[in-house]
Amino acid sequence: MPLSGKLFLLVILALILRIIVFLQPQIITIDGTLYVRMAKLFSDGKYEGISNTYFTLYPLMLFLVQKFVGDWELSGRLISLILGTLTVIPIFLLGRSLYNERVGWLSAFFYITLPNFLKFDTDVLRDPTYWFFLALTLWLTWEGLKKNRLLFMGLASISAGLGAITRVDGFILWGILVFYALFRKVSGISLKRRVLNATILILVFPLFLSPVLFSMKKFSSQKAFGEMVSYPFDVIKDKTRLIL
Repeated sequence: MPLSGKLFLLVILALILRIIVFLQPQIITIDGTLYVRMAKLFSDGKYEGISNTYFTLYPLMLFLVQKFVGDWELSGRLISLILGTLTVIPIFLLGRSLYNERVGWLSAFFYITLPNFLKFDTDVLRDPTYWFFLALTLWLTWEGLKKNRLLFMGLASISAGLGAITRVDGFILWGILVFYALFRKVSGISLKRRVLNATILILVFPLFLSPVLFSMKKFSSQKAFGEMVSYPFDVIKDKTRLIL
């Protein structure tokens, strides 16, 4: 079976189980109501109504999907369903690339059937979105270093950045991968090339995101925009201080 056929089969299996759970009656979580509120603020171009938060991808996606679906809660659940289903692809590819195809299949089947993933992948939560970008970033970084491909490192930067603006935890993963790309010794890759890989991993996403941030700055107050952008760095600083 070609690789495309294997990936298609895994996606169908993951989707069938998630649709079964999706059709069961559910009550929106407290976090889900917060994301809906944030999405409504995105639709109005206002950020002052939400305190202690920052620019996060999930409510923005919710706002965009709601334009087509018409229902806020259903839009959030569909995002989780779709990205939760697609996460099986990078999980299979990562297991296959790190070890062998058997490990890839086992990893994919464990992901497809674990009850917690099934539950979260059908709820109004940002976690399935974050897990998708997390798994994708790990696979892209591994393949980029393994095959010495700058394109993969650039895509990994975008994926890591999207994960970081979905959950603050993503900034920690992003930083770890930068150090990994810089210090992991691979035969045939010089120190200069490792520095280039790490630089691309750091810079591509900020350059990719900067037009969006500048456009948002025009439609929000200076204070709200500053709090929104600085929030993840404040969280990391506070957590580090607490640990130390």
